[in-house]
Amino acid sequence: MSVKTSLEKTERNLQYKKILVRYLAASAFFAVFALVYYRFSHEIRSPWMTWLFAWPLIMGAVPAALEYLGILPGSGEKSEDGQEAGGQQKDFYRFGIAALTSASLLRGILRIAGTDSTLVDYLFIAGAVMAAAGAVSYFLKVRRPDGKDS
Repeated sequence: MSVKTSLEKTERNLQYKKILVRYLAASAFFAVFALVYYRFSHEIRSPWMTWLFAWPLIMGAVPAALEYLGILPGSGEKSEDGQEAGGQQKDFYRFGIAALTSASLLRGILRIAGTDSTLVDYLFIAGAVMAAAGAVSYFLKVRRPDGKDS
């Protein structure tokens, strides 16, 4: 293994580790936030608020850990233009996670307040579509890094 490849691998692992730590920190923050909110909401619960931490944990930290361990297909592979495989697709996926987490937070707050809004449903649908589209396009890009149809 050359020095350049070893350095690139170390740099990629550091990047994946940072992403993993960010998702774990977000999950911890949302878990604490839900506990504090429950405490001041006259002990009224909403599953959307209770499980708020699960969106970044399951959809963010788990794939980031798989990338860090090199288990996720295409982890660290580069396409012909020098970009990491699935770069933009990962961003789209991450926006989906953010939208799903936001929708869950808003839905939990509204349910605890005893009201509802259809706009939260649209945000939830948009987040699911972004996450699904990002995941599908990532795996299609990883399968064919050159982007050419067969």
